Amino acid sequence: YCTVCGNEVTVTKVGGGTLVCCGKLMILKEG
Repeated sequence: YCTVCGNEVTVTKVGGGTLVCCGKLMILKEG
């Protein structure tokens, strides 16, 4: 879940990493 724009994203990299949403760094939200 992207806390920046609310879009759901698919995590393709196991173990973490930096995800980008709407051109901004996003925070991975549990739940």
